[in-house]
Amino acid sequence: MAAAVEGWKSSGLIKVAGIPAPSGQYQVGCTDLMQEGGLLVRLFYPTNEGNGEYQYTPSRPHPKYTKALFEFFEEKGPGIKSSLINGLLNPRIPALSGAPLFTTTDGHSDDPFPILVYSHGLGGHRSTYCAICCDMASHGYVVGAVEHKDQSACLTFNRVPGPGVPDGEYDRYVNEWVPYLNKPKFEFPLRNRQVQQRSEEVRKTLDLLQLLNDGDEIRNMMGGDFDFSQFQGRLNLDLVAVMGHSFGGATTIQTLSEDQRFKCGICLDCWMFPLHRDLYGRGVDQPFMFINSFEFQWAENVSSMMKLVKPVDETGISKCFLVTLKGTTHFTQTDAPYIVPTFYKKFNSASLDKYISFSVNSELCHSFFKRFLLADPSYQGCVPILDGTDGASEHVLYGTNINWQEAKENDNTSNENPGLEELVDKKQVVDEDGREIKQQVKEEEKQVIEEDKEQVVEEDVKEDKDTKQDMKDDNIQSKM
Repeated sequence: MAAAVEGWKSSGLIKVAGIPAPSGQYQVGCTDLMQEGGLLVRLFYPTNEGNGEYQYTPSRPHPKYTKALFEFFEEKGPGIKSSLINGLLNPRIPALSGAPLFTTTDGHSDDPFPILVYSHGLGGHRSTYCAICCDMASHGYVVGAVEHKDQSACLTFNRVPGPGVPDGEYDRYVNEWVPYLNKPKFEFPLRNRQVQQRSEEVRKTLDLLQLLNDGDEIRNMMGGDFDFSQFQGRLNLDLVAVMGHSFGGATTIQTLSEDQRFKCGICLDCWMFPLHRDLYGRGVDQPFMFINSFEFQWAENVSSMMKLVKPVDETGISKCFLVTLKGTTHFTQTDAPYIVPTFYKKFNSASLDKYISFSVNSELCHSFFKRFLLADPSYQGCVPILDGTDGASEHVLYGTNINWQEAKENDNTSNENPGLEELVDKKQVVDEDGREIKQQVKEEEKQVIEEDKEQVVEEDVKEDKDTKQDMKDDNIQSKM
Protein backbone atom coordinates (compact mmCIF):
# COMPACT_ATOMS: atom_id res chain seq x y z
CA MET A 1 0.00 0.00 0.00
CA ALA A 2 2.83 2.41 0.77
CA ALA A 3 4.06 2.21 -2.82
CA ALA A 4 0.58 2.88 -4.15
CA VAL A 5 0.20 5.92 -1.89
CA GLU A 6 3.60 7.25 -2.92
CA GLY A 7 2.76 6.75 -6.58
CA TRP A 8 -0.40 8.79 -6.20
CA LYS A 9 1.28 11.66 -4.39
CA SER A 10 4.29 11.84 -6.70
CA SER A 11 2.53 11.10 -9.97
CA GLY A 12 4.14 14.03 -11.73
CA LEU A 13 0.85 15.14 -13.28
CA ILE A 14 0.20 18.82 -13.86
CA LYS A 15 -2.60 18.78 -11.33
CA VAL A 16 -3.91 15.98 -9.13
CA ALA A 17 -6.96 16.14 -6.90
CA GLY A 18 -6.56 16.31 -3.16
CA ILE A 19 -8.52 13.08 -2.91
CA PRO A 20 -7.10 10.98 -0.06
CA ALA A 21 -4.89 8.11 -1.15
CA PRO A 22 -6.90 4.85 -0.99
CA SER A 23 -6.33 3.18 2.36
CA GLY A 24 -6.50 -0.48 1.31
CA GLN A 25 -3.91 -2.97 0.12
CA TYR A 26 -4.75 -2.73 -3.59
CA GLN A 27 -3.99 -0.19 -6.28
CA VAL A 28 -7.22 0.88 -8.03
CA GLY A 29 -8.24 0.65 -11.68
CA CYS A 30 -11.36 1.97 -13.36
CA THR A 31 -13.17 1.88 -16.69
CA ASP A 32 -16.52 3.01 -18.08
CA LEU A 33 -19.05 0.55 -19.43
CA MET A 34 -22.30 1.32 -21.23
CA GLN A 35 -24.33 -1.80 -21.77
CA GLU A 36 -26.45 -2.19 -24.85
CA GLY A 37 -29.69 -0.59 -23.76
CA GLY A 38 -27.96 2.42 -22.20
CA LEU A 39 -27.04 1.41 -18.63
CA LEU A 40 -23.93 3.47 -17.81
CA VAL A 41 -21.56 2.39 -15.03
CA ARG A 42 -18.07 3.36 -13.95
CA LEU A 43 -16.28 0.31 -12.56
CA PHE A 44 -13.67 0.71 -9.80
CA TYR A 45 -11.73 -2.46 -8.98
CA PRO A 46 -8.47 -3.79 -7.50
CA THR A 47 -5.54 -3.85 -9.86
CA ASN A 48 -1.86 -4.70 -9.66
CA GLU A 49 0.44 -1.85 -8.86
CA GLY A 50 1.00 0.31 -11.92
CA ASN A 51 4.36 0.55 -13.64
CA GLY A 52 3.62 3.71 -15.61
CA GLU A 53 1.73 1.98 -18.40
CA TYR A 54 -1.63 3.36 -17.25
CA GLN A 55 -2.61 6.96 -16.47
CA TYR A 56 -4.57 8.27 -13.52
CA THR A 57 -8.15 8.99 -14.54
CA PRO A 58 -9.51 12.54 -15.06
CA SER A 59 -12.05 13.53 -12.41
CA ARG A 60 -14.65 14.63 -14.95
CA PRO A 61 -15.61 12.39 -17.87
CA HIS A 62 -16.15 15.26 -20.33
CA PRO A 63 -16.01 19.10 -20.30
CA LYS A 64 -19.78 19.27 -20.66
CA TYR A 65 -20.16 17.93 -17.10
CA THR A 66 -18.52 21.06 -15.69
CA LYS A 67 -20.98 23.28 -17.53
CA ALA A 68 -23.85 21.11 -16.33
CA LEU A 69 -22.71 21.43 -12.70
CA PHE A 70 -22.54 25.21 -13.16
CA GLU A 71 -26.14 25.22 -14.33
CA PHE A 72 -27.26 22.95 -11.49
CA PHE A 73 -25.78 25.28 -8.86
CA GLU A 74 -26.62 28.51 -10.69
CA GLU A 75 -29.46 29.50 -8.39
CA LYS A 76 -27.95 28.23 -5.15
CA GLY A 77 -26.14 31.42 -4.19
CA PRO A 78 -23.88 34.21 -5.39
CA GLY A 79 -20.32 33.28 -6.18
CA ILE A 80 -20.84 29.52 -6.35
CA LYS A 81 -19.90 29.38 -10.02
CA SER A 82 -16.85 31.49 -9.29
CA SER A 83 -15.57 29.01 -6.73
CA LEU A 84 -16.30 26.02 -8.98
CA ILE A 85 -13.76 27.37 -11.46
CA ASN A 86 -11.05 25.55 -9.45
CA GLY A 87 -12.22 22.29 -10.99
CA LEU A 88 -11.68 23.42 -14.56
CA LEU A 89 -8.20 21.93 -14.88
CA ASN A 90 -9.76 18.51 -14.47
CA PRO A 91 -7.53 17.03 -11.75
CA ARG A 92 -6.89 13.29 -11.70
CA ILE A 93 -8.17 10.71 -9.26
CA PRO A 94 -6.25 7.77 -7.72
CA ALA A 95 -7.57 5.18 -10.19
CA LEU A 96 -5.63 3.91 -13.21
CA SER A 97 -7.70 4.18 -16.37
CA GLY A 98 -8.16 0.84 -18.12
CA ALA A 99 -5.76 -1.08 -15.89
CA PRO A 100 -6.38 -4.86 -15.70
CA LEU A 101 -8.15 -6.57 -12.83
CA PHE A 102 -5.85 -7.76 -10.05
CA THR A 103 -4.12 -11.12 -10.38
CA THR A 104 -1.53 -12.73 -8.16
CA THR A 105 2.11 -12.80 -9.19
CA ASP A 106 1.84 -16.40 -10.36
CA GLY A 107 -1.09 -15.54 -12.62
CA HIS A 108 -3.72 -17.25 -10.48
CA SER A 109 -6.72 -15.38 -9.13
CA ASP A 110 -7.46 -14.80 -5.48
CA ASP A 111 -10.85 -15.37 -3.90
CA PRO A 112 -13.62 -13.59 -5.82
CA PHE A 113 -14.20 -9.96 -4.89
CA PRO A 114 -17.33 -8.69 -3.08
CA ILE A 115 -19.54 -6.26 -5.00
CA LEU A 116 -20.70 -2.75 -4.11
CA VAL A 117 -23.14 -0.75 -6.28
CA TYR A 118 -23.04 3.02 -5.69
CA SER A 119 -25.85 5.51 -6.42
CA HIS A 120 -25.07 9.23 -6.78
CA GLY A 121 -27.08 12.13 -5.39
CA LEU A 122 -29.21 14.76 -7.12
CA GLY A 123 -27.07 16.68 -9.62
CA GLY A 124 -24.20 14.19 -9.38
CA HIS A 125 -22.91 11.69 -11.91
CA ARG A 126 -20.79 8.54 -12.03
CA SER A 127 -17.56 10.25 -10.97
CA THR A 128 -18.62 12.65 -8.21
CA TYR A 129 -17.86 10.11 -5.45
CA CYS A 130 -14.45 8.88 -6.56
CA ALA A 131 -12.88 9.23 -3.10
CA ILE A 132 -15.30 6.71 -1.57
CA CYS A 133 -15.36 4.39 -4.60
CA CYS A 134 -11.56 4.30 -4.90
CA ASP A 135 -11.17 3.61 -1.19
CA MET A 136 -13.66 0.74 -1.29
CA ALA A 137 -11.96 -0.77 -4.37
CA SER A 138 -8.58 -0.56 -2.61
CA HIS A 139 -10.01 -2.86 0.07
CA GLY A 140 -10.94 -5.51 -2.47
CA TYR A 141 -14.43 -4.52 -3.67
CA VAL A 142 -15.54 -4.25 -7.26
CA VAL A 143 -17.60 -1.06 -7.27
CA GLY A 144 -20.18 -0.19 -9.90
CA ALA A 145 -20.96 3.55 -9.77
CA VAL A 146 -24.17 4.08 -11.72
CA GLU A 147 -24.87 7.21 -13.75
CA HIS A 148 -28.63 7.43 -13.48
CA LYS A 149 -30.70 8.09 -16.61
CA ASP A 150 -33.77 9.46 -14.78
CA GLN A 151 -32.59 13.05 -15.37
CA SER A 152 -31.49 13.45 -11.74
CA ALA A 153 -27.83 13.53 -12.87
CA CYS A 154 -26.47 16.97 -13.77
CA LEU A 155 -25.88 15.46 -17.21
CA THR A 156 -25.72 12.07 -18.87
CA PHE A 157 -25.90 10.68 -22.40
CA ASN A 158 -26.89 7.82 -24.64
CA ARG A 159 -24.81 6.46 -27.53
CA VAL A 160 -26.47 6.60 -30.93
CA PRO A 161 -25.21 5.97 -34.50
CA GLY A 162 -24.36 9.10 -36.45
CA PRO A 163 -25.29 9.60 -40.11
CA GLY A 164 -24.14 6.65 -42.17
CA VAL A 165 -22.84 4.68 -39.19
CA PRO A 166 -24.01 1.04 -39.14
CA ASP A 167 -25.64 -0.32 -35.99
CA GLY A 168 -23.15 -1.91 -33.65
CA GLU A 169 -20.04 0.05 -34.71
CA TYR A 170 -19.84 1.63 -31.28
CA ASP A 171 -16.47 3.30 -31.78
CA ARG A 172 -18.18 5.51 -34.38
CA TYR A 173 -21.29 6.28 -32.32
CA VAL A 174 -21.98 9.80 -31.07
CA ASN A 175 -23.35 11.09 -27.78
CA GLU A 176 -26.97 12.09 -27.35
CA TRP A 177 -26.91 14.28 -24.23
CA VAL A 178 -29.59 14.04 -21.54
CA PRO A 179 -29.81 17.14 -19.29
CA TYR A 180 -30.88 17.52 -15.68
CA LEU A 181 -34.64 17.92 -15.27
CA ASN A 182 -35.66 20.86 -13.07
CA LYS A 183 -38.25 19.89 -10.51
CA PRO A 184 -41.89 20.96 -10.78
CA LYS A 185 -43.59 22.84 -7.93
CA PHE A 186 -45.19 19.63 -6.62
CA GLU A 187 -42.35 17.20 -7.01
CA PHE A 188 -43.27 13.99 -5.16
CA PRO A 189 -44.69 12.11 -8.18
CA LEU A 190 -41.51 12.91 -10.13
CA ARG A 191 -39.10 12.04 -7.30
CA ASN A 192 -40.88 8.80 -6.46
CA ARG A 193 -40.89 7.80 -10.12
CA GLN A 194 -37.18 8.63 -10.29
CA VAL A 195 -36.26 6.63 -7.18
CA GLN A 196 -37.99 3.60 -8.64
CA GLN A 197 -36.09 3.98 -11.91
CA ARG A 198 -32.86 4.50 -9.98
CA SER A 199 -33.48 1.31 -8.01
CA GLU A 200 -34.08 -0.55 -11.26
CA GLU A 201 -30.76 0.75 -12.61
CA VAL A 202 -28.95 -0.39 -9.45
CA ARG A 203 -30.45 -3.85 -9.83
CA LYS A 204 -29.56 -3.91 -13.54
CA THR A 205 -25.98 -3.04 -12.58
CA LEU A 206 -25.88 -6.17 -10.46
CA ASP A 207 -27.37 -8.13 -13.37
CA LEU A 208 -24.58 -6.76 -15.57
CA LEU A 209 -21.90 -7.77 -13.07
CA GLN A 210 -23.41 -11.24 -12.93
CA LEU A 211 -23.12 -11.50 -16.72
CA LEU A 212 -19.47 -10.47 -16.46
CA ASN A 213 -18.87 -13.07 -13.79
CA ASP A 214 -20.57 -15.74 -15.94
CA GLY A 215 -18.27 -14.92 -18.85
CA ASP A 216 -20.98 -13.62 -21.19
CA GLU A 217 -19.74 -11.42 -23.99
CA ILE A 218 -20.49 -7.79 -23.17
CA ARG A 219 -20.24 -5.18 -25.90
CA ASN A 220 -19.35 -1.75 -24.57
CA MET A 221 -21.23 1.05 -26.31
CA MET A 222 -18.42 3.38 -25.19
CA GLY A 223 -16.15 1.57 -27.62
CA GLY A 224 -12.54 0.79 -26.78
CA ASP A 225 -10.74 -2.50 -26.27
CA PHE A 226 -10.99 -3.13 -22.52
CA ASP A 227 -11.16 -6.88 -21.88
CA PHE A 228 -14.20 -7.49 -19.69
CA SER A 229 -13.71 -11.27 -19.85
CA GLN A 230 -11.14 -10.92 -17.05
CA PHE A 231 -14.06 -10.53 -14.61
CA GLN A 232 -15.22 -14.09 -15.32
CA GLY A 233 -15.37 -16.03 -12.06
CA ARG A 234 -13.83 -13.12 -10.14
CA LEU A 235 -16.96 -11.68 -8.46
CA ASN A 236 -18.64 -12.99 -5.32
CA LEU A 237 -22.35 -12.76 -6.06
CA ASP A 238 -23.16 -13.84 -2.50
CA LEU A 239 -21.48 -10.74 -1.09
CA VAL A 240 -23.32 -7.77 -2.59
CA ALA A 241 -24.03 -4.39 -0.98
CA VAL A 242 -25.53 -1.08 -2.09
CA MET A 243 -24.56 2.42 -1.02
CA GLY A 244 -25.56 5.96 -1.97
CA HIS A 245 -25.56 9.61 -0.97
CA SER A 246 -28.61 11.86 -0.58
CA PHE A 247 -30.99 10.80 -3.39
CA GLY A 248 -28.69 7.80 -3.66
CA GLY A 249 -29.48 7.01 -0.02
CA ALA A 250 -33.18 6.84 -0.85
CA THR A 251 -32.22 4.67 -3.83
CA THR A 252 -30.33 2.37 -1.45
CA ILE A 253 -33.41 1.87 0.75
CA GLN A 254 -35.69 1.38 -2.27
CA THR A 255 -33.31 -1.23 -3.68
CA LEU A 256 -32.97 -3.14 -0.41
CA SER A 257 -36.75 -3.29 -0.10
CA GLU A 258 -37.07 -4.80 -3.58
CA ASP A 259 -34.08 -7.11 -4.06
CA GLN A 260 -32.79 -9.62 -1.51
CA ARG A 261 -29.60 -10.17 -3.51
CA PHE A 262 -28.32 -7.04 -1.81
CA LYS A 263 -27.28 -8.21 1.65
CA CYS A 264 -26.90 -4.78 3.29
CA GLY A 265 -26.56 -1.08 2.54
CA ILE A 266 -25.26 2.30 3.69
CA CYS A 267 -27.16 5.58 3.30
CA LEU A 268 -25.00 8.71 3.37
CA ASP A 269 -26.95 11.82 4.45
CA CYS A 270 -30.09 10.27 3.04
CA TRP A 271 -32.90 12.31 1.46
CA MET A 272 -36.05 10.37 2.42
CA PHE A 273 -38.64 12.45 0.56
CA PRO A 274 -38.75 10.34 -2.65
CA LEU A 275 -39.81 7.17 -0.79
CA HIS A 276 -43.47 6.20 -0.78
CA ARG A 277 -45.16 5.72 2.60
CA ASP A 278 -45.99 2.10 1.66
CA LEU A 279 -42.29 1.25 1.96
CA TYR A 280 -42.33 2.01 5.67
CA GLY A 281 -45.19 -0.42 6.11
CA ARG A 282 -43.33 -3.35 4.60
CA GLY A 283 -39.95 -2.26 6.00
CA VAL A 284 -36.48 -3.43 5.02
CA ASP A 285 -35.18 -6.83 6.11
CA GLN A 286 -31.46 -6.39 5.39
CA PRO A 287 -29.11 -4.49 7.70
CA PHE A 288 -28.35 -0.89 6.77
CA MET A 289 -26.83 2.20 8.34
CA PHE A 290 -27.58 5.91 8.11
CA ILE A 291 -24.50 8.17 8.28
CA ASN A 292 -25.84 11.71 8.54
CA SER A 293 -23.99 15.00 8.34
CA PHE A 294 -24.38 17.41 11.22
CA GLU A 295 -25.63 20.46 9.30
CA PHE A 296 -27.99 19.16 6.63
CA GLN A 297 -30.76 17.16 8.27
CA TRP A 298 -34.19 18.37 9.44
CA ALA A 299 -36.94 16.97 11.67
CA GLU A 300 -39.27 15.47 9.05
CA ASN A 301 -36.44 13.75 7.24
CA VAL A 302 -34.94 12.22 10.37
CA SER A 303 -38.40 11.22 11.57
CA SER A 304 -38.77 9.17 8.38
CA MET A 305 -35.41 7.50 9.09
CA MET A 306 -36.46 6.62 12.62
CA LYS A 307 -39.39 4.62 11.27
CA LEU A 308 -36.81 2.19 9.85
CA VAL A 309 -34.27 2.21 12.69
CA LYS A 310 -34.36 -0.98 14.76
CA PRO A 311 -33.55 -1.56 18.43
CA VAL A 312 -30.59 -3.65 19.46
CA ASP A 313 -31.15 -7.41 19.57
CA GLU A 314 -30.19 -9.89 22.29
CA THR A 315 -26.54 -9.62 21.25
CA GLY A 316 -26.56 -5.85 21.73
CA ILE A 317 -26.37 -5.13 17.99
CA SER A 318 -28.84 -3.14 15.88
CA LYS A 319 -29.25 -4.15 12.25
CA CYS A 320 -30.48 -0.71 11.26
CA PHE A 321 -29.06 2.29 13.08
CA LEU A 322 -28.20 5.95 12.66
CA VAL A 323 -25.04 7.90 13.39
CA THR A 324 -24.09 11.54 12.76
CA LEU A 325 -20.68 12.92 11.81
CA LYS A 326 -19.95 16.03 13.86
CA GLY A 327 -18.71 19.13 12.07
CA THR A 328 -19.83 18.00 8.60
CA THR A 329 -22.20 19.21 5.87
CA HIS A 330 -24.08 17.62 3.01
CA PHE A 331 -21.14 17.85 0.62
CA THR A 332 -18.59 16.36 3.03
CA GLN A 333 -19.25 12.83 1.71
CA THR A 334 -18.79 13.86 -1.94
CA ASP A 335 -15.63 14.74 -3.89
CA ALA A 336 -16.34 18.48 -3.51
CA PRO A 337 -13.88 19.05 -0.62
CA TYR A 338 -11.03 17.78 -2.83
CA ILE A 339 -12.02 18.68 -6.41
CA VAL A 340 -13.46 22.16 -5.70
CA PRO A 341 -12.05 23.09 -2.26
CA THR A 342 -12.83 26.80 -2.64
CA PHE A 343 -16.49 26.02 -3.22
CA TYR A 344 -16.54 23.64 -0.28
CA LYS A 345 -14.90 26.12 2.09
CA LYS A 346 -16.93 29.14 1.03
CA PHE A 347 -20.40 27.63 0.87
CA ASN A 348 -20.28 25.00 3.60
CA SER A 349 -20.04 25.43 7.34
CA ALA A 350 -18.07 22.23 7.98
CA SER A 351 -15.77 22.61 10.98
CA LEU A 352 -14.18 19.15 10.88
CA ASP A 353 -11.09 18.75 8.71
CA LYS A 354 -12.09 17.10 5.43
CA TYR A 355 -9.45 14.37 5.69
CA ILE A 356 -10.44 13.50 9.25
CA SER A 357 -14.10 13.32 8.27
CA PHE A 358 -13.23 11.11 5.29
CA SER A 359 -11.20 8.78 7.51
CA VAL A 360 -13.98 8.46 10.09
CA ASN A 361 -16.65 7.98 7.42
CA SER A 362 -14.52 5.29 5.74
CA GLU A 363 -13.90 3.49 9.02
CA LEU A 364 -17.64 3.40 9.68
CA CYS A 365 -18.33 1.99 6.20
CA HIS A 366 -15.59 -0.65 6.30
CA SER A 367 -16.57 -1.74 9.81
CA PHE A 368 -20.23 -2.02 8.87
CA PHE A 369 -19.46 -4.16 5.82
CA LYS A 370 -17.07 -6.36 7.79
CA ARG A 371 -19.82 -7.07 10.29
CA PHE A 372 -22.87 -7.46 8.04
CA LEU A 373 -21.50 -8.38 4.59
CA LEU A 374 -18.17 -10.13 5.05
CA ALA A 375 -19.10 -11.69 8.43
CA ASP A 376 -15.63 -11.00 9.79
CA PRO A 377 -15.54 -12.82 13.17
CA SER A 378 -13.66 -9.96 14.83
CA TYR A 379 -16.55 -7.58 14.03
CA GLN A 380 -19.37 -9.71 15.46
CA GLY A 381 -18.82 -8.58 19.01
CA CYS A 382 -18.51 -5.06 20.34
CA VAL A 383 -16.95 -2.67 17.80
CA PRO A 384 -16.52 0.84 19.26
CA ILE A 385 -16.81 2.73 15.95
CA LEU A 386 -20.14 1.00 15.23
CA ASP A 387 -21.58 0.65 18.72
CA GLY A 388 -20.46 3.83 20.46
CA THR A 389 -18.74 2.03 23.31
CA ASP A 390 -15.43 2.90 24.96
CA GLY A 391 -12.89 3.77 22.30
CA ALA A 392 -15.46 5.13 19.83
CA SER A 393 -14.58 8.12 17.66
CA GLU A 394 -15.03 11.53 19.26
CA HIS A 395 -16.32 12.76 15.88
CA VAL A 396 -19.33 10.43 15.79
CA LEU A 397 -22.66 11.13 17.48
CA TYR A 398 -24.48 7.85 18.00
CA GLY A 399 -27.95 9.03 17.11
CA THR A 400 -28.97 12.43 15.77
CA ASN A 401 -28.62 16.10 16.67
CA ILE A 402 -32.14 16.76 15.31
CA ASN A 403 -35.25 16.97 17.53
CA TRP A 404 -37.21 14.70 15.22
CA GLN A 405 -39.96 13.85 17.73
CA GLU A 406 -41.64 17.18 16.99
CA ALA A 407 -41.65 16.59 13.25
CA LYS A 408 -44.88 17.19 11.39
CA GLU A 409 -46.25 13.95 9.98
CA ASN A 410 -46.01 13.99 6.20
CA ASP A 411 -47.66 11.48 3.89
CA ASN A 412 -45.73 12.49 0.76
CA THR A 413 -48.88 13.56 -1.04
CA SER A 414 -48.04 17.25 -1.08
CA ASN A 415 -44.93 19.39 -1.24
CA GLU A 416 -44.95 20.26 2.49
CA ASN A 417 -41.77 18.25 3.01
CA PRO A 418 -39.02 20.49 1.61
CA GLY A 419 -37.23 19.26 -1.46
CA LEU A 420 -33.47 18.85 -1.53
CA GLU A 421 -32.87 22.09 -3.41
CA GLU A 422 -34.59 24.16 -0.71
CA LEU A 423 -32.55 22.51 2.04
CA VAL A 424 -29.31 23.05 0.14
CA ASP A 425 -30.24 26.72 -0.26
CA LYS A 426 -30.78 27.11 3.48
CA LYS A 427 -27.77 25.12 4.62
CA GLN A 428 -24.91 25.96 2.32
CA VAL A 429 -25.16 29.66 1.53
CA VAL A 430 -23.33 31.01 4.57
CA ASP A 431 -20.11 32.92 5.00
CA GLU A 432 -17.22 31.94 7.27
CA ASP A 433 -18.97 33.40 10.34
CA GLY A 434 -22.17 31.43 9.68
CA ARG A 435 -24.18 34.48 8.62
CA GLU A 436 -26.37 34.30 5.55
CA ILE A 437 -24.84 35.76 2.43
CA LYS A 438 -26.89 38.62 1.06
CA GLN A 439 -28.98 37.57 -1.89
CA GLN A 440 -28.10 40.59 -4.00
CA VAL A 441 -24.94 39.92 -5.95
CA LYS A 442 -22.47 42.78 -5.90
CA GLU A 443 -21.48 44.27 -9.22
CA GLU A 444 -17.89 43.13 -8.89
CA GLU A 445 -19.02 39.57 -8.14
CA LYS A 446 -21.20 39.62 -11.23
CA GLN A 447 -18.15 40.55 -13.22
CA VAL A 448 -16.20 37.62 -11.74
CA ILE A 449 -18.96 35.23 -12.72
CA GLU A 450 -19.02 36.56 -16.28
CA GLU A 451 -15.25 36.13 -16.47
CA ASP A 452 -15.64 32.57 -15.19
CA LYS A 453 -18.10 31.83 -17.99
CA GLU A 454 -15.59 33.03 -20.54
CA GLN A 455 -12.81 31.00 -18.92
CA VAL A 456 -14.98 27.88 -18.99
CA VAL A 457 -15.44 28.26 -22.73
CA GLU A 458 -11.73 28.93 -23.30
CA GLU A 459 -10.68 25.94 -21.17
CA ASP A 460 -13.14 23.65 -22.91
CA VAL A 461 -11.98 24.74 -26.38
CA LYS A 462 -8.34 24.24 -25.38
CA GLU A 463 -9.03 20.84 -23.81
CA ASP A 464 -11.01 19.67 -26.81
CA LYS A 465 -8.11 20.61 -29.11
CA ASP A 466 -5.48 19.01 -26.91
CA THR A 467 -7.37 15.76 -26.56
CA LYS A 468 -8.93 15.51 -30.02
CA GLN A 469 -7.26 12.21 -30.87
CA ASP A 470 -8.19 10.44 -27.62
CA MET A 471 -11.40 12.09 -26.42
CA LYS A 472 -13.66 13.50 -29.12
CA ASP A 473 -16.94 15.10 -28.10
CA ASP A 474 -18.79 12.29 -29.78
CA ASN A 475 -16.64 9.42 -28.58
CA ILE A 476 -15.73 9.81 -24.92
CA GLN A 477 -12.76 7.84 -23.67
CA SER A 478 -13.05 5.26 -26.43
CA LYS A 479 -9.73 3.77 -25.32
CA MET A 480 -10.94 2.94 -21.78
